[in-house]
Amino acid sequence: MRSFRIGDMDPIAIATVVDEAIAAIRSMEHEPYRGFKEAWPNGNCEWTSIGIAEVLRERGLDGWTYVQASRPGEMNGHAWLELRDDDGTVLYSIDATLHQFSHHTAPHVGPGRTPAADEFLEINFEGNWRDWPVLYHNKTFVTFAEATIQHLNATADLDARRT
Repeated sequence: MRSFRIGDMDPIAIATVVDEAIAAIRSMEHEPYRGFKEAWPNGNCEWTSIGIAEVLRERGLDGWTYVQASRPGEMNGHAWLELRDDDGTVLYSIDATLHQFSHHTAPHVGPGRTPAADEFLEINFEGNWRDWPVLYHNKTFVTFAEATIQHLNATADLDARRT
């Protein structure tokens, strides 16, 4: 499967996939921990970004970079997705939980870097989410990504049967 590149991008299609992924994440039975849905979007940026990345991959829109970063001097961080050019320039980003921070009112799905990149400056990881070192000791992210795809596919199958 070839990687999705900016010339292939239909911003409306990307936004639609993101909305569908979030709807699946919010409505599926699987929760990575008790209270996930009630807390969303707070503290769920990693889960949500990974779920969206898997849906994008499933739809043939792979090639996104998972970014996990921290504010200088802080342990807690934030995660989002970036589509980068061959030289590393961020062309488009998806930060579906940006609005968990009180100074942001909506998610960011659009051209350029997420506004969060201006405050989460210490990059802890950037790459394919499946290469994230956290996965060596915490497989629940993989299970969550798989559950997101399964729920989305089951919902699509149900919708198809209704029509």
